[in-house]
Amino acid sequence: MKHRMMLNVLVAVALAALGQGARAQTSYSVVEIGTLAGTDKSYPIAINDGDAASVKVVGDTALGSSKKRGFYWSSATGIRDVGVIGLGSYSQALSVNRHGEVVGQSATTSTGGYVHAMYWNPGLSGPVDLAPASTTPWTSSHAFTINDSGVIMGHVNSAATGILPAYWKPHTPGARDGVYDGPIVLTGLPGALVTGSWFGMGKYVAPNSDLVYEVPDSSNVKRAALWKNIGSSTADPTYGDPVVIPPPAGAPSGARMRPFVLSVATVSGGGTKLLVAGDWYDGTNSRSWVWAEGDAYATDIGILNSSSGPQIWGLNDLGQVAGHVAVTIGKGSQYRAMAWNATDGLLNLGTLGGTNSRSYGTSSNGMGYTINNSGQVVGFSNLTRDREAHAFIWTKALGMRDLNAITLTPNKGPYSYFSDAAGITNSGHITGTGVKSAGGATTFLLVPSP
Repeated sequence: MKHRMMLNVLVAVALAALGQGARAQTSYSVVEIGTLAGTDKSYPIAINDGDAASVKVVGDTALGSSKKRGFYWSSATGIRDVGVIGLGSYSQALSVNRHGEVVGQSATTSTGGYVHAMYWNPGLSGPVDLAPASTTPWTSSHAFTINDSGVIMGHVNSAATGILPAYWKPHTPGARDGVYDGPIVLTGLPGALVTGSWFGMGKYVAPNSDLVYEVPDSSNVKRAALWKNIGSSTADPTYGDPVVIPPPAGAPSGARMRPFVLSVATVSGGGTKLLVAGDWYDGTNSRSWVWAEGDAYATDIGILNSSSGPQIWGLNDLGQVAGHVAVTIGKGSQYRAMAWNATDGLLNLGTLGGTNSRSYGTSSNGMGYTINNSGQVVGFSNLTRDREAHAFIWTKALGMRDLNAITLTPNKGPYSYFSDAAGITNSGHITGTGVKSAGGATTFLLVPSP
């Protein structure tokens, strides 16, 4: 079938990757990323794909009961405060690229005020306001993701227009100085209402600067849309008309489609194909899909023994996904971490003895890093009698394993236990949150042994 063509091309490579789980068990050393001064909590939001020297993590630290401050960490700089715009009361760091460029959002007044998209890098003293009220008509803006070329995807909002997808591009490609052209608002689907209506939610930017996000069609149904970069530069993109990502074969006409994560596959003979995964609505329940650029239909990944489909949080370059799915146990419903590939279908990853397990967490540039290209999946699971949750790693060869096991992490450093694993890179570095022996919960990085 044509709609399975691209995914099937990836199957042989995917099986080889899953087989890598049969290698000797890796052990880890722990790095405490920690938290900012005056706080005892931090949580990872995004990790870039790098080795021990180049991996970078961004996330939140808790300042009081409700306010947050974005942080950046690398082995070279340690943990850094990304700051706030003006007198803003909080900020969030949402994405980081391999150059250490960070995007997110910040409040603009001490009482919150409107939220503005922001850019930051370690060479700046504070964040750059990407949509200042003094020079743009937007009351609020958000920056979700940034790629290695510095292109940013997000959205802007005003009372007159509603929410509009937008992007920013470096004024001088390669400068990495925080000087941007934008926000540049993208056109919508033919016939869709724009002025005075909810229009779209900015999502992700691919390495080649293709953009993926959800927008309503002329019937105000949410669609997953792709804007192809038809220019010759990833840092200075040019976009054509939007392309709607097709729903699975047999889906009701006008089915809602939302994109969650993306990746890029290298295909035989050279070149790349964009991979996107998300959810769709069958009229009764949400289900999940994977789509490879060029395929006539998205692929529905199925369900287990519940009417609800999985929620996807990870997608690797081989078209494999990870997340969690509802299962019916007796008369009740529980959650199980799941993985899917085109050969094995939907896999229930089990638990560490407790009631529930899940795989969700970090992304960067829209790339879902709960599963890497070796087919390793991370997440958290309740232990027996649900007394606490522990971080896990899963492979097809070895199943689900507790990352707190002494065979995996002989020395947990300052941590009493690792409570969740939120992301894993292709080099095997894992980030998550650990509960400290002295109190508090902070972000960690597990470094695989050579």
